[in-house]
Amino acid sequence: MPSVFAGVVLLAAMLMIVVSLRVNRWRNQAPQLAPFSETKESGLPVAIVLPVRNEARNVADCLATLLDQAETAKVERIFVVDDGSTDDTAAIVDRIAARNPVVTKIEAGPLPAGWRGKQHAVSRGVDAALASNSSAWILMTDADTRHRPDLLARALATCEARGLDSLSISGSQRARGLGENLVTPAMYFFLDALLGDWRPAADGQVALANGQFILIHPRALAAVGGMESIKNAPLDDVALAERLHAAGVRHGFFRAQGLLAVRMYRGFRESFSGWRRILGTFLGKRTSRVMLALALLLFPLTVLGAAWVRGEIFVGIALWLVGVLGSLVARRGSGNTWGYGLFFPLDLALVAICLFLGWNDHRRGEFASWRGRRMILDE
Repeated sequence: MPSVFAGVVLLAAMLMIVVSLRVNRWRNQAPQLAPFSETKESGLPVAIVLPVRNEARNVADCLATLLDQAETAKVERIFVVDDGSTDDTAAIVDRIAARNPVVTKIEAGPLPAGWRGKQHAVSRGVDAALASNSSAWILMTDADTRHRPDLLARALATCEARGLDSLSISGSQRARGLGENLVTPAMYFFLDALLGDWRPAADGQVALANGQFILIHPRALAAVGGMESIKNAPLDDVALAERLHAAGVRHGFFRAQGLLAVRMYRGFRESFSGWRRILGTFLGKRTSRVMLALALLLFPLTVLGAAWVRGEIFVGIALWLVGVLGSLVARRGSGNTWGYGLFFPLDLALVAICLFLGWNDHRRGEFASWRGRRMILDE
């Protein structure tokens, strides 16, 4: 094997090893939410806002875990805002509300000009929460989430302990079957690699949020002009975090594996389309960063392909094994089924393809439709 190519192979192997170990280290060092033992005396009232659109497969299970929060936190109301569902979502919520007075269903109504559906639904829920009582905090969450009973209480305690007016978390991402397991764990590893050290994010130095769980004080929302200030943002959670950061609001972003479980998408097609939209809206306007990420993603793939083309079978196998090991470590670190790491480098290739297509969608000004609504970029 020529020495130059040997050096390139070694560089590719080292890149995969270093990135895998570094991300795993960052994950392990991520600050934790305050333990439940510190929250027992907390009596801060909370209103929960849950926007739904065609969530018949999720809403009952989600509401069950939100109702469980009342065991450890003072949940005053749960406002489920139905954003024009055409399936059985509304009927399911009505049945649950009939048994649980704390649950109230609200109709989002027609979508006003200039608003995106989720932001409008959340805004309607926030308005209802503020009008109904003097809730000290508002939790905005999604129907595909499942909350451990002590999650909300621990999040409140963390805000008190750290002096935060807003807190968001990234939980465990569930994936089932080959298609979901090829895409979702790899995407979260990619995002964790972009984030790096979680400690600055927890301390409010990084403007990031996850719409699956945003706990916020009304004064923080007022400081940024409420949901109307992000009414047309293609990525509402990150837009909110950026506005909070710009307004000087203390906002923390935490990793909370085991406390919040989410299955965002079902099947390969939905997973790929959804992540293509997320990466496009999140990174689409950062062309230089996208190109650098693509170069780093494609470098190991290119070297691996070159090894096979050159007939360097043992070199190719060795490099593949290094990639498999990195994929196994990444999946184990996120609580996903590690065995799917054997499909490397398909997962790495899918991240690169998804990132490129998402960037191109941003350049064109339109993303894949979501829940029957066109996703047109309007900045």
